[in-house]
Amino acid sequence: MSGGGGGITGEHLLLNSNHLQVCLPREITSPDLIFNNENEEYEWKQLSSKEDLFNYLPLSFALQNSRGGNAWQSLSNNVKIKQKKHQSIVSSDSSSLERTPCDSFIEIYLPFRSDADLFQRYKLFESDRIRLGKIIEDLDALAADIAYKHVGEGSIDKYTIVTAGMDRVVMFYHVNRERDVCIRGSVTMVGNTSMEVRLLVLTVGESSSDLLSQATFSMVCRDKATYKAAKVPSLNLVTEYDKWCHQEGLAKREKRRLNQEKDFKRAPPLFEEISEIHKFYFDHLTTNYPNSSLASSPSEKTVTEGKKIPMSSTEIQTVEVMHGQERNIHNKIFGGHLMRLAFELASINAYSVTGVYPVLRSMDDVQFFWPVEIGSLLSLKSSVQYIESKLVFIVVAAEMTVTSSLDRPKKLTNEFHFSFLCDSIRPLPSIIPSTYPEIVNYLDGRRRSIEMAQENPVSSSSIHSLPSFPLLIQKL
Repeated sequence: MSGGGGGITGEHLLLNSNHLQVCLPREITSPDLIFNNENEEYEWKQLSSKEDLFNYLPLSFALQNSRGGNAWQSLSNNVKIKQKKHQSIVSSDSSSLERTPCDSFIEIYLPFRSDADLFQRYKLFESDRIRLGKIIEDLDALAADIAYKHVGEGSIDKYTIVTAGMDRVVMFYHVNRERDVCIRGSVTMVGNTSMEVRLLVLTVGESSSDLLSQATFSMVCRDKATYKAAKVPSLNLVTEYDKWCHQEGLAKREKRRLNQEKDFKRAPPLFEEISEIHKFYFDHLTTNYPNSSLASSPSEKTVTEGKKIPMSSTEIQTVEVMHGQERNIHNKIFGGHLMRLAFELASINAYSVTGVYPVLRSMDDVQFFWPVEIGSLLSLKSSVQYIESKLVFIVVAAEMTVTSSLDRPKKLTNEFHFSFLCDSIRPLPSIIPSTYPEIVNYLDGRRRSIEMAQENPVSSSSIHSLPSFPLLIQKL
């Protein structure tokens, strides 16, 4: 590991704590919280029995149990669903039937204030803080549970539903034991064989609840026997909130399409980006290497605040054995576990480069290219793409090696993008790309920085809009 010396300890946590990291929840206005989402045809049902929890939340149930003992008991009486008042449970055999978002709605409550055992499973170091990596695991598991609930009762026996990707998740503050966490969501948009699941993460105190994050997962349904694409039920939009979420989904779909057209794997850098790199590189040569030839590249330097450092010196890597304890119901490695591993490695990467304890600000466009096999070796490589002011942009690539076929090349399974807020009174280092692949990596981070500064952190809608991202940081 390069850079800032040593692991993240409780001492580092205390020395680097600042008002941004321990800030209180803020009142955030979002359409997710103000639109009417009541459907009089449905009523609430609280789940308490082991059988109900396993049937309605198979992945969340398995995830909690993987954390030790009878951990599933923390879900008992802390899960609510919506069901029709005058209709029996719909069979999954009729995929042509229409559903509403209420049919797939699930809410999970995590009572950290009153459940000491639950808090211990989520505890960050020896502090009163909650590990966000654990919350990320919960999000992925719940998204799959919601998708299965949309397809219908018993669908888990007929279909395999996998996570295809996740849009940007913005975290507004950290969570401590003084507040409980509530995660809820439903299917808000469907295609022929795909579903979009929108999740809200709230923190709940004694007298108030506040928005912590919003996440959107893309789920794909496949036939369990043939693994061919399987049709999912259509969606009937009933409430004002249902219709708003659908419009948001369409806007995000169009945005993904445009971003794919500009993706560096498909298209070269834009003219203004090439010009920016040209100016950047020659300014760097003039300032730091006045006697060097144009072909010279930055030499290795110690990672120091305010200095320019080569991108290659920021790379760190780890190799993990994929054990069966992290399996999902399809005997592959659970996607949320991969997201947590990538997040924790990216956190260490940000700390090693800046020397400042990082605060997660967003998890960007997670992509799942290939399922990870149990018993395989997973190589995770993290590097800093770009630093803008106090924001650090990091990419983590995951590659799998199947242990029974070590002679075969590694297979890219996932790509993760993160941004961290590293608040320091000293300027952070600047990243210098030296090769063409590094230049592409740098420009990708720069694009994400510009996009984050331009868009609304909660919604692209102008209704009840929040300040732009830089302004949001200033107000923390």
